[in-house]
Amino acid sequence: MKQLICHKPIRFLYTLLMLIAVFTVGTQADFEKIAVAEGTSQRLSGESHHFSPVMHSEKMLAEQINSQRKKNHTDPLSLDWDLFRFSRFEARDLASGKISKIDATKIERVLAECGRTRMSIHTIVVHGVPGRQFPGSSWWRTDDVRLLIGSQSIHYLGTGHARGLSGEYWVILYASRT
Repeated sequence: MKQLICHKPIRFLYTLLMLIAVFTVGTQADFEKIAVAEGTSQRLSGESHHFSPVMHSEKMLAEQINSQRKKNHTDPLSLDWDLFRFSRFEARDLASGKISKIDATKIERVLAECGRTRMSIHTIVVHGVPGRQFPGSSWWRTDDVRLLIGSQSIHYLGTGHARGLSGEYWVILYASRT
């Protein structure tokens, strides 16, 4: 009987050590995930209170759009975390074949219900060939893009990118105050 009593503290210590080991391994895995995410995430310029997991390709497209606006003597657009997020969601849905077009009024309604100031949201969707460079030089001359580059009434911008079974999609959401 005394041997069984002696085993209880040993079992307790063994269980405690196993829990510590599992916690340590799990914590290390979380740190590795964070490190990987930090390598692909960017802080949006002009954002003071949001951290956005914006992919490098999405941020680069937004910066190219603002660069083109500067060349056109138009004020740069404010990069908006919510528009980036919705752009990515919509790009993923298009790439997976879940949807075939974007409902901008639905996005406007969801943002308004979340307490955001009312905005008029517009979309540009590009269905690209996987692996091909986007945007090409001819893309900048399309009517939708010329409006995006030249209009002073547009204030906010978000871009999204996704690849899936239905191809590669770029979604650009831009908004003006209403």
